Amino acid sequence: MRSPFYQLPRTPGGGRVVAPSPPFSDTGPVRSAAEPAFGPPQLLTVACPVAELAAVAERLAGHGVGDLHVVVRLDGLPDTGGARAVALLAEARIAVLEIGPMVTPGAARLAGWFEFGKACVSYGVPLSWSGSLPSDAVEHWAHLPPPRNQPSWQGRWRYGALGWRRGPGFAQVIDGRADVIRQRRIQLGGLAPWFGDMLDHPAPAGAVPPAILAKLRDAGLVAVFAGQAVWLPYRLRRWPSNTFSI
Repeated sequence: MRSPFYQLPRTPGGGRVVAPSPPFSDTGPVRSAAEPAFGPPQLLTVACPVAELAAVAERLAGHGVGDLHVVVRLDGLPDTGGARAVALLAEARIAVLEIGPMVTPGAARLAGWFEFGKACVSYGVPLSWSGSLPSDAVEHWAHLPPPRNQPSWQGRWRYGALGWRRGPGFAQVIDGRADVIRQRRIQLGGLAPWFGDMLDHPAPAGAVPPAILAKLRDAGLVAVFAGQAVWLPYRLRRWPSNTFSI
């Protein structure tokens, strides 16, 4: 049984599709979609160009979505600011964040894509996407939302496989990717200069002392893509009680 905090979406978004316009909650299409109808609240898909993701997320967080089940559908890969937008979409309580038609990030986009995936799981925003990753990135993405065109991978996925909790001055890493669950305690002061206080910023691999970088990579906690080092665990804002116990 998966954690109720984060559920992988089963199917792509559907329902009525509207283009966002300010203020979002007062547009005619949204008002008509929110009108009482038979059955559960209606599903509304908001078609959002990638370039407007930050603005749409801020608008949704500010006005809310009412009783609608809102799917935000992007037309491509988000930029480096996508993780911040995810936090706003979580505040708005959208149902699903969907990307289409196919996601195939190149090496230069992988660091940002990993941070985006981490943010979606950390903030509890279900991510629906189809596509593929470079072979050297697949093993590092296993704890993040798998593509919907690989159902066997989706079936194996679980929330809490690789995350970290914030302690007073340290990061408690929970690694359940193997049969044996491992815990590691790492001083945040030794990571924050490169990955930020929330461990959500890629760092130039050359800026991290080689011995430390090698140790983190050997432990499977950091990966390097196109010269950018990425901290792989996402922050656990809810404990994965249905995944494992410690």
